[in-house]
Amino acid sequence: MGSSFQVFGIKTKILVPGDDISRIIVDNAKVTEGLEGGIADGDIVVLAESALATSEGGIVTLSEITPSKKALEYGEKYRIDARLAEVVISESDRVVGGIPGFLLCLKNGTLLPNAGIDASNAP
Repeated sequence: MGSSFQVFGIKTKILVPGDDISRIIVDNAKVTEGLEGGIADGDIVVLAESALATSEGGIVTLSEITPSKKALEYGEKYRIDARLAEVVISESDRVVGGIPGFLLCLKNGTLLPNAGIDASNAP
């Protein structure tokens, strides 16, 4: 007997910090075509990291960041906004180097550009 799976997109409101993302997903799944019974035992739910980070308050306003001396150095050396460098420093376990526009960071045992921080969903 073969295996199969189905994929359903669950529409939600635009999330803001403090939203109970679990409750929002469960409630909206009940009104999603094909999922009228809601999420069931054995179902797998996949979330975009950006949605989870938003609901957990993982949003930073760069204009409110004051860069440290180290962030200013990284900003000049790697041609990135020193305020972004400051956020990257605070999110990473260690900055191991960089290239123009990016810092290469170690975070939770993984090498990531800019500690996984980006502005792809920034307004």
